[in-house]
Amino acid sequence: MYQNEEIAGIEILGDEAQVAGIIVGSDYEGLEVSLVTDEGRPDGTCWIKKEDIIAVRFGGSVEQDMMQKLRKQTR
Repeated sequence: MYQNEEIAGIEILGDEAQVAGIIVGSDYEGLEVSLVTDEGRPDGTCWIKKEDIIAVRFGGSVEQDMMQKLRKQTR
C-alpha cells in the first residue's frame, strides 16, 4: 500500500519528534518502518499502528537529504 524506496517522515500521535525511514511493510493494522537517522544511517525497525499516525510525508527537503546520505552510506 505505502511501500516504496523513499524515506518518509511520519508524525505520530503524542510524540513531538517524527519517525523517519523507509516503509517496508504495511497491513490493515499498521506500518513497518526501517528507521534512518538524521545522518543517513540505518537504525533498526519499528511498527506503528495506523491509528497513531497523524501524517506521512514523502519528498520533503529533510527526507531527500537523508536519502542522499543513506545512499552514500550503502555504497
